[in-house]
Amino acid sequence: MPERDGDARRRRRDAGRGRARRAREVSGELGRGPPRRQPVFGPRPNQPDDSLRRCRGRSGRAGRGKSPARERRARRVAVRARASACGAARRDAAGGRNVSVVDRASGRGLVGLAASDFKIFEDGAEQHVEHFESAEAPFDLLLLLDLSGSTARVTDTIRAAARRFVAATRTQDRVAIVTFAGETSIVSPPTSDRAALAAAIDRIAPPKGDTRLYDSLSYALDYMKRSADPARRRAVILMSDGLDSTLPNVTGVGSTLPYEELRSRVQEFEGIVYTVWTSTEYEAFSPQDIQPETFDLAHDRLEELAQAGGGAFYEVEKLEDLAGAYERVVADLGTVYSLSYRPTNKQRDGRWRVIRVTLPRHNNAVARGKRGYFARGNDERGTPQR
Repeated sequence: MPERDGDARRRRRDAGRGRARRAREVSGELGRGPPRRQPVFGPRPNQPDDSLRRCRGRSGRAGRGKSPARERRARRVAVRARASACGAARRDAAGGRNVSVVDRASGRGLVGLAASDFKIFEDGAEQHVEHFESAEAPFDLLLLLDLSGSTARVTDTIRAAARRFVAATRTQDRVAIVTFAGETSIVSPPTSDRAALAAAIDRIAPPKGDTRLYDSLSYALDYMKRSADPARRRAVILMSDGLDSTLPNVTGVGSTLPYEELRSRVQEFEGIVYTVWTSTEYEAFSPQDIQPETFDLAHDRLEELAQAGGGAFYEVEKLEDLAGAYERVVADLGTVYSLSYRPTNKQRDGRWRVIRVTLPRHNNAVARGKRGYFARGNDERGTPQR
């Protein structure tokens, strides 16, 4: 059968991405081209909606027709998610280790576990669990929404998905909502008043400005540190395409905070970070367009931030599927347990400490969360991890 032009184009694009990704891994950088910012949501103008790829993975990603490159990447994501371990310790006092527990075979979260079901290790040395919170313990949640670019026509969809997120949260959880483009805007402070949240969501305005993703996520982490109830667990849920204006061919004024510094702050955040990636990719017809390797880099960085934050990474190819992704995030939060311990290694030498959590009584259970922390002293910048 003759090969269709679209199939050949996709195959060439996938092959080109592989070469670009390998080159980026070697050099650690992407070349910059003339700037041009395309719409953050939706396809390239005059491009049909079915040009957006769809996929399905362990995290509940919806869709079909995934490209071979995406399939390989989804398999790697699933392997890493199953292999990841949990949390870290505070500097001197016991602090929360947030652990999401799933069944290895089904991928479903496990509830009803007790402290005696867990063992926690730091650099291979078993630690004594001093405090335990069940999956029912309340959260303070912050929903961080990327509204940069030409999103006026989909603002209603974003509002509807945010309402679904609020409706899916548990009654004991408080929710804050922050939006960003060139600047951040607090839509609602943390509250358990669902009516007030619904009214705040209705007031979300069409976006203006550039894309300062890295600065905005850092702001959200600091905001949660200031505003969250110390007695509650914390989580930030970021919805974005990952395109900060500092990336090649993405126009506008980008973040002042480097990505590497943001990743470090996410690792040190006393809570969990989830990322929901929304596809805005289009086919580049000129060097001035955002190139495939830039879209890939944005995607991979959001995935990396979720891993650093001990959360999960979700892919959404169409905004219509965004509400379903939010509901899966809330379901995952319902399987998060918190454990606390005082490290037997009292040295604060700034080195990375590897954390591993096991469930010896449950052979099919897998704990997912942060993989470790930097043992920094009280005079060093940063906060302890959880």
